[in-house]
Amino acid sequence: MKISNSVLICKKKWPKAKFSYCQFSFFKGDPNGKFSVEPRKATGHTAVSLKVNSQNLDYENANERKFLLLVEAKESNNGKLSSTATVTVVVSDLNDNSPEFPKNSYTAIVSEAAPEDFEIITIQAEDRDSGNFGTLGIRYELSGQGAELFKVDPSTGKITVASCIENCLDYETIRAYYLSFSATDNNGSGKKTVVNLRISVADANDNPPKFVQKVYKATINEGEQKFDPPLFIKATDRDESSILRFKIEDGNTNNLFAINRLTGEITVRQRNGLRLDNIPTDLIRLSVQVSDGSESSDEARVEINVKDVNDRSPIFEKQTYLSSVPEIAPIGTPIEDVQATDADYGPNAEITYRISKGAYDDFAINGVTGQITLNGDLDYDRRDSYSIEVIAVDGGTPALSGTATLTVSIMNKNNKEPYFFPATQRAQITENTPQGALVIALNATDPDATGEDNLIFNFIEPITAVDKDGARVSDADGRFKNFFTINQTTGEVFVSDDLDRSVAAIVTLTVTLTDLSAEPEQVGYGNLVVTIVDVNDFPPAFLEPWTPQRPFLSISVPEEQPEGTVVHTFRATDADSNIDQFRIINPSRSKRPYRIDADTGDLIITDRIDYEALENKQLTFDLAVYDAGVPQKSAMASVVVNVENLNDEAPTFDQDFYSVAVKENSPVGFRIITVQANDKDEGEFGQVRYELNHPAFAIDPIEGVVSITNPDLLDREVNPMMTVQIVAKDVAPNSRSTSVPLNITIQDVNDNPPRFIKRRYKATIVDNIPYYPDPSPIIQLLAEDDDIGSNGELFFYILNGNEQEQFFIDPSKGIIYPNTSFVGQNGATFRLQVQVFDEAGQVQAWDEPDQAVVDIIVENVNTHQPEWFPDPPPNETIELMEEEDISNYVILKVNARDRDSIRNGNSDNGRVSYHFKIKNENVEETDEFMIDTETGEVRTKIMFDRELQDSYELVLVARDHGTPVSFETLRFVTIKIKDINDHDPTFEVQEDVRFTVPEEEDPGYFVGKVEANDPDEGKNGRVFYYIINGNEDKWFSIDKTYGNIYTKKRLDRETRDHYVIQVKTSNNPDLVCEGSICDIPAVDNPADDNSVILVHIFVEDKNDNLPQFEATEFNIGIPFDAKIGDLILDAKAKDPDVPSQAEESYANTITYNIRTSNLYRSGSTQSSGSLVPSPFEMEQSGRLILSSLVAEFTQDKFVIEIEAKESKSNHRTKATVNLWIYEPDQLVRLIVDMPPMQVNREKRSILNALRNVTRDTVVLDDIRYHISDTEGLRRDMTDMYVHVVDPGNNIVAPDDVVDIVDANYDTLAKVYTDAGIQKIIPVASTEKTTKLSDYLDANLSALIALLIVLFLGVILFSILCCCIKNYNFAAATAKASKPLKMPPGNSQFFSSNQSCKQQSTTAKPLHFHEFYFVFHYCSFSWYVKTDECHGWRRNLQ
Repeated sequence: MKISNSVLICKKKWPKAKFSYCQFSFFKGDPNGKFSVEPRKATGHTAVSLKVNSQNLDYENANERKFLLLVEAKESNNGKLSSTATVTVVVSDLNDNSPEFPKNSYTAIVSEAAPEDFEIITIQAEDRDSGNFGTLGIRYELSGQGAELFKVDPSTGKITVASCIENCLDYETIRAYYLSFSATDNNGSGKKTVVNLRISVADANDNPPKFVQKVYKATINEGEQKFDPPLFIKATDRDESSILRFKIEDGNTNNLFAINRLTGEITVRQRNGLRLDNIPTDLIRLSVQVSDGSESSDEARVEINVKDVNDRSPIFEKQTYLSSVPEIAPIGTPIEDVQATDADYGPNAEITYRISKGAYDDFAINGVTGQITLNGDLDYDRRDSYSIEVIAVDGGTPALSGTATLTVSIMNKNNKEPYFFPATQRAQITENTPQGALVIALNATDPDATGEDNLIFNFIEPITAVDKDGARVSDADGRFKNFFTINQTTGEVFVSDDLDRSVAAIVTLTVTLTDLSAEPEQVGYGNLVVTIVDVNDFPPAFLEPWTPQRPFLSISVPEEQPEGTVVHTFRATDADSNIDQFRIINPSRSKRPYRIDADTGDLIITDRIDYEALENKQLTFDLAVYDAGVPQKSAMASVVVNVENLNDEAPTFDQDFYSVAVKENSPVGFRIITVQANDKDEGEFGQVRYELNHPAFAIDPIEGVVSITNPDLLDREVNPMMTVQIVAKDVAPNSRSTSVPLNITIQDVNDNPPRFIKRRYKATIVDNIPYYPDPSPIIQLLAEDDDIGSNGELFFYILNGNEQEQFFIDPSKGIIYPNTSFVGQNGATFRLQVQVFDEAGQVQAWDEPDQAVVDIIVENVNTHQPEWFPDPPPNETIELMEEEDISNYVILKVNARDRDSIRNGNSDNGRVSYHFKIKNENVEETDEFMIDTETGEVRTKIMFDRELQDSYELVLVARDHGTPVSFETLRFVTIKIKDINDHDPTFEVQEDVRFTVPEEEDPGYFVGKVEANDPDEGKNGRVFYYIINGNEDKWFSIDKTYGNIYTKKRLDRETRDHYVIQVKTSNNPDLVCEGSICDIPAVDNPADDNSVILVHIFVEDKNDNLPQFEATEFNIGIPFDAKIGDLILDAKAKDPDVPSQAEESYANTITYNIRTSNLYRSGSTQSSGSLVPSPFEMEQSGRLILSSLVAEFTQDKFVIEIEAKESKSNHRTKATVNLWIYEPDQLVRLIVDMPPMQVNREKRSILNALRNVTRDTVVLDDIRYHISDTEGLRRDMTDMYVHVVDPGNNIVAPDDVVDIVDANYDTLAKVYTDAGIQKIIPVASTEKTTKLSDYLDANLSALIALLIVLFLGVILFSILCCCIKNYNFAAATAKASKPLKMPPGNSQFFSSNQSCKQQSTTAKPLHFHEFYFVFHYCSFSWYVKTDECHGWRRNLQ
């Protein structure tokens, strides 16, 4: 480099003889030879240049910034003449130095929870240049994936946390960021140096803990102390530093459970086991919370199904209940509600109530509710109080029970008639009893009588008798009626004539007891049955082997028979009489486990018989048998019951389980334990034998000694614990057995030598590996010993190869360490031979201990990291087009070099390979890209779809293979995917959409909005909507841009309440679809096309309809003697606006009233005016009922105008009711061969047919079951009752109606056939008088049977007597009578909707008119109504 030119002049005389010149040189100021002078020699005037030598000037060296050069010119001849000049050289600075960092790479740690502006690290570089070229002009910058999470002060190099909204620092997502930190001088535009910066993210407690499951389920038996398997609630926390804490938040009823706050194990808190007392569920739902010490937490539900054990008995709320009831209370009267609770749950807590004793069938209890009701007629004089024991039994197994006592006091009522008790009394007398002898004193009383003098006894007819063969004695031989007489005051019956058993063996007398003090007199009836018996001559006798001389019987009975078992039946005979009863005559005071059935002789078990508890194994008692003769005779037998032994007890061990420990080298026959079991049975049934089934053990069957049979199977390393089931069984034929577990722990012995896991090891160390004072571990040798404890404690020892003691080994851990320096030994190898011993090397237990070989190689150190070449551009980005087939396409090729080269003897230190960094791991490919590790070519693997992912961030790694540590350098590349239109819009939700719109809204009402999605972006992703089906009349429109649906017409719910339209989505904005004109075809199955969605539009109702009666006009009739309150018509109104499921609530908003009640006299078509007050009433339920008697309006007609009005609006409707008042004989009966329910459905067609032929109004009055004169009640047939009204408002005579029908038979033939009409007749013809004798026998028999079966007592007996007394009068004077009047308000009993819970057992039910004839002459009436099963009766007067 030329610095300057100087002109130097030599002034001298030149000698002639030789040439002379000037020589130039530096005299001072350039000791290092930085400069040179050119030319070095010159003559005359010469320009001299100062140049910089090849050695560069360095401004950064303070000694080289300014030079004072002394240049000398002297003659070349003698050098005595010279001249000097001073040159000052000032060196100017250039930007010839890059910034330099103190380190090649940096690491820093920042907490993931660090706030914004938190300082992480400050990195500064220096530049030897000056000014802006130097340190003063350095600007810092951070780049790489994740660099946006940090910010750097460009002047100071301080790196802090940047502001962040999402994808912030998260230890659980990315634990380290590999960034490039650059320093550029000249204010950021000069030279640049980049170093690697690794920022590690430290874990902070910023993630909430999460339960592994949201719901845990477990099952445990009540009474258990722990869960099996243990119940652990597991949670995770992405924060590694978090410590989880568990607790039970809610649901821990009665504090049943506890949770380990660290492990999450849920245990039973109660030491005596889990109890569910008074907890009304067997499913415990715990709310469990886990927290990590911060405010974050998570909750889970633990469902614990507790299997309830029936260990709690029901307990009544009170042990004693008190109640009172009048004696005239009707059956069904509630007496008391008893309640019991059971602390168990489920079936074990389901309580059933029953009466144990004390109710005498007069009270009943509801087994479910515990309500006690009256079940029979009460009588204060019979029993003035009851002490009823009530039992509550739970549903468990075995069932448990609790008891309570209800005391019921009976309140007296003076309403008793005299009566006999029993109603039928019996007496026996021998045939030779003399006249005047007392036969019996009748038992009778009247609780209300004022004195016994007012009670009079008498005999009345009928008096009947049967002979000794059971045949009835004719009244013609009436001598038996005089056999007895009665004392009217005392009721004593005496013999009044000689008795003759050949005339009568049994005499039945009707007796009366009259209470003269009653007003009117009260009469009680009873029967006295006197049996005339022969004289008894022979006693009864037991069957053999019993004899009068040896009156002994012996029987055998097995033990443990269940209660109620008949174990033997005793038999006896009598030569001249029947056996009356069996009886044990010497009962012990102690409770006997048996009883004898007095009638059958059955010996029945009543309590447990335990063979083992009986001392003599026998039971004895004396048994007597009695005959029925007079005088009564008996026979005795001494009975010995031999109790047979059964195998009813199972052996029981003295422990629930056994545990024992045995060494694994124990010999054959070694006894390890003795077990013992006992059996409570006696004899051979109680002998116990032992068994076990295991190849390693055997048990002495008698002594119970367990010993070893195969010690080879005792290997602790294979099976450290064995469980053997020991069985104890008795020797009975049907043997019983019990088993217990024997837990055997196998103890260890040193029977396994230690073994190296690998027998060859290889390690490489660097020559400068630390060896003192803290040696660096080289390699760890691993060995294993199957033994445990001291037997498995390992000891390592270097046997060979360490003669110079370059290494040493940790004897317990097997780690080899350096013991000297290896500097300068690059490439040296060492082979060590290592042995391993057990028992910590204290005992040489094995002759040939296991050995391993370790090869150790010494290498030099890797010192440089790879560098990208050339430098990558900032924000390196590559764009790719989606949906293009560019698989295996090279999108980038990178190159890096490493200053470590083969000159340092290790080619791997400078060998670079290329990778991707994914989750801090180096990989050769991802799902989308792959990189060639040798060439650095980055290729694609897939066809890209922008809608799935629009960009990819690649972190490229250049990594050397140096040792002991390899270095790597990162490079960040962004791949952008460009969009194309490759998707059609679709509806994300394929379920039908439902909207609701009120009716009658103005057009343009907003119905709802549908939304579709197109994954494309920009104009490719615009979506449009069209209605393509279901909108034929243009009810709706849709905003094709936003998907809003609007109405285009007013909608009427009553016309149509539901619309279904198809909406299509498309990218095409130019389609047309309006009404019937549509460019888009409808879709047959929208479920298969996700671009079409079904929209259901439901029209909401408004109150725009009037309520409606079932009809606008009703025709109906009622009898003239109808009672107040009788139902005329159920005229409930309905509203079309109200759905059927809401009609019940809607009925509460309707009010009903009668507007007019116009009267039309019979034969008149002109109204006589509206009656005020109206004889009718409209209930708010819509029922029209009779409010006053209408007998005075017989055969007249009422026209009743009724109204229904909505209470919340002014909507109202009207209907007309045409009501005729008829007499029963004006009705016509249609006998129809089909059941009433079917007739009710077909009634309109039948009535219309009758109207067509009569040309008159036909009114249906009733539908009943058909009653046949021969077959009785027919449920498969129906009687329809109608009357006919002509246009003049006259009720047509039934005979005329029948004549009209007969005259039009051809017209009605099809109706007859279709409807099954068998006959049409006037009702009056079916009610004519019939001779009483036609009905009396059958009805009397039915009543007598009813008396015998149901024991109805005095009232029905009185009725029967009254009827018999009036029999002749009734037969003579019977006339036609009006038909039976039905009780008012009960016409529904004839409808077909009554279910039959119990079928009638009467072969021929009484007809209505038959009942009337039977009781008419007794001066009372009995209203009878027949349902499907029984006669219904009301108001006996």
